[in-house]
Amino acid sequence: MKVRDYYNKNAKKYFDNYRIVHSDILDAFLSYIPKKGKILDLGCGVGQDAEYFSMKGRQVVGVDYSEEMLKLARNSSNIEFILQDMRNLEFENESFDGVWAASSLFTHLNKNDRGDVIKKISKLLMPLGIFGGVFKPKDINFPFNSFSEKEIENEVSHWKSLKISDFSENGKEWKAFFAGINL
Repeated sequence: MKVRDYYNKNAKKYFDNYRIVHSDILDAFLSYIPKKGKILDLGCGVGQDAEYFSMKGRQVVGVDYSEEMLKLARNSSNIEFILQDMRNLEFENESFDGVWAASSLFTHLNKNDRGDVIKKISKLLMPLGIFGGVFKPKDINFPFNSFSEKEIENEVSHWKSLKISDFSENGKEWKAFFAGINL
């Protein structure tokens, strides 16, 4: 089953069961974003992180490839949610103070596509912008992509600074990353 089909089929399940907000991780990301800054939530799903960012005073645009996930996100918020494939982002350069990709970019794209999207993210960010998100550490039982810290470091190596921190969700280990110029 393709990723888009999977999320269209399981959107209600995600909305009902996985709208978990990791405020400590999101607040760490927000600490790098100006108070009225603009964030692109890439692969926003049902929109819980976008809602949190908005609640904290940031301007947010959510992008996802699943129509059903976006329907649920739009029904629970007045944030701008756009149906768009992250491999074909259509925004002006230097449009965002931050790009957030929680369990999306690294989880679902192959290496070549990830590289292309990361280059695009670099262009979308303001000069002092930050790229952050969540990825799954190496796990043979995880059905999508999982990574070592070294692999993530290699993927975002053109940024001058990288921070990676651990957190858990329902007993499963995850990692958050923050990449930028001034961390």
